[in-house]
Amino acid sequence: MPFPSQTAGFELKCSDVTRCLMLIREYLTRLWQYTEALVVQFVSVFGFLFGLVYYIIAAYYEPLQGTDQVAIPLIAIVVLPIASFAAWKKERDKREELEEALRSPVDYELSVTVEKINFEIIKENYVVTEQEVQRAHELIRHWQEWRRVQTPEKYEEMLKRGTLPTPEECQQFLDSVDAYHKQLNAFSEEVKNCYTLDFFIKNTGREVDEEIDVHIDYTDSSNNKFKLYKNIEKLHALPRKPMMGKNTMLERGQEMTESILWRVRRAPAPTDKWMKETVFGQSINAEIRKLKAGTGTTLLWEDVIMKTTEQEIEMEYWVASNKTNGVHKKKLPLNLAMAREWGTPIEQ
Repeated sequence: MPFPSQTAGFELKCSDVTRCLMLIREYLTRLWQYTEALVVQFVSVFGFLFGLVYYIIAAYYEPLQGTDQVAIPLIAIVVLPIASFAAWKKERDKREELEEALRSPVDYELSVTVEKINFEIIKENYVVTEQEVQRAHELIRHWQEWRRVQTPEKYEEMLKRGTLPTPEECQQFLDSVDAYHKQLNAFSEEVKNCYTLDFFIKNTGREVDEEIDVHIDYTDSSNNKFKLYKNIEKLHALPRKPMMGKNTMLERGQEMTESILWRVRRAPAPTDKWMKETVFGQSINAEIRKLKAGTGTTLLWEDVIMKTTEQEIEMEYWVASNKTNGVHKKKLPLNLAMAREWGTPIEQ
């Protein structure tokens, strides 16, 4: 039977051996990962870049023909440190991403749906037609005729109880047409080179998070190249087609169009999801109350309007919350040239 000191020494030696084996295994694993990355980088750079360029030049430049036995090893010697550095950087970036993920239990991804406004395809729905103007004139003539044949008392009763627009309402409609069309044309010009932005924020981490503060800003390359508006009405007042008299159904239809087409919300944002939102100049700030892991939500209560003549805009964003560690800026490129234009089919 071994003495206690001998047993303890044996267990200590076993644990040391196990630890050494684990370290060797980890070292060999990392060495294999590095070697694999190095081979990939070396083959891609050497075989498909430098090697291809050499043979193309040699095909047209006679002094290089027949020098492959010397040139290829020299190219390999030059490419090796380049590929080694690329492999080291690739593995280092992977490790930093992994360490960051382990440090922070939450992370966020911000995406945006961009649509180009084309008001011309729906402008005719806003125009007061000649038929509507003629209808107003006809109603005025009818009222004048009824007034001529009816007693004053009967005529006043018809005005109060009738369902048709009164002559005063018809005249108000006619008087407002010219001013309305000027407003409509001004709106049509103002919304040119404008886009709607619908942001979506997603918690890609592994834990629920609260008080999620999202900041979106311009980059140096996009400064002073665009302007943001909280909604379409901050850019220009929405044109509302004049009506003859009071028509509740048409008024509700206009409000529904503003809500669906322009995403204008008359009611305030529900506080159980959106805590605050600010759009100013070239920056956006929004705060979401709570997001579970793997879930997301629309960042803003209304669609933001971007006005620009550029084809590409680069923005950046960062997120701070109860469980984020530090501030990590991420790029958010917008390819406006590829934005879907109003009236075109939506790809499935």
